[in-house]
Amino acid sequence: MFRPRFSPKSCPAALAIAALLPFTAAADEVWTTPFGEVIYEQDMGDVAILSYPAGEKMRGHAYFPGLGGNFDDRSVHWGYWIEPREGPCGATMTGPDGVSSTAWGRAVIIWDESGFPSAFTGLGGECFGEPFASIRAEPKQY
Repeated sequence: MFRPRFSPKSCPAALAIAALLPFTAAADEVWTTPFGEVIYEQDMGDVAILSYPAGEKMRGHAYFPGLGGNFDDRSVHWGYWIEPREGPCGATMTGPDGVSSTAWGRAVIIWDESGFPSAFTGLGGECFGEPFASIRAEPKQY
């Protein structure tokens, strides 16, 4: 199993990938990671919104333009993450769902298979920095 080099406390970007609490998932898509469950929350236009654990009783959101509604032609998708806390970025980022914060960064999701269900590897960075922290997510087994 993948062992991240960063702990959740020392690298919040890793949690952004995980991205990442019971909510209704779009297409029943839920993945498990070392940090908890990543849930496909919803589509807003062509943007897929995934949530992930971002601390105690808190969830961050990862946004992937071009992934919304795409269940059979997945590959590499670039996006960004936002967490509901104070962060290091000099500007505030707001997602299409209204989540807004100075804790955000770039994200990449790399699918193992083009169709649902598929495992993925996620990468995340802080603010405008290159994604550097990685996390592995496997489809949840029910």
